[in-house]
Amino acid sequence: MKNFKSIIGYSWAIISFLIILMLFPSLGPLSKGLTHLPFMKVNAKYSGGEKAYSMAKKGYTLTVNKPVFEALIGSSKKGFVQVRWDGKFQLPHADTIALRPNHPADFIIKFKEHKNAPEITSLNSKVKTLGSFAETKTGWIVRVNMENTYH
Repeated sequence: MKNFKSIIGYSWAIISFLIILMLFPSLGPLSKGLTHLPFMKVNAKYSGGEKAYSMAKKGYTLTVNKPVFEALIGSSKKGFVQVRWDGKFQLPHADTIALRPNHPADFIIKFKEHKNAPEITSLNSKVKTLGSFAETKTGWIVRVNMENTYH
């Protein structure tokens, strides 16, 4: 009985190894195919959320994403909204941001100098503080921390 179990165990290990060797060359195309399936999406916490609207301004495009309140189940109390500037603008610079197009402004972002943190002026009680920010090759990305009042 002991020999039978070891023969089955070694056979299973060899078969598994051969299956892995056969599948290894096709892992690249298989993973690329999986990424194009409709249910495969990058989590909004990493992508910045869905685009709410864009506005073309003089020399740059301003893109505001929908607020993100990600949680494992439901929504969390704290979240953020991501704002992106593509293009160049002169510093110092300020933009008034509304979370929804054609609505009153929710906050103001002011840029003073390159590499320095932008300043946030809240015009809405949901908008809290400056989150992460980065200067990119094409402009800026800023995340503004928010509170979910519907939580």
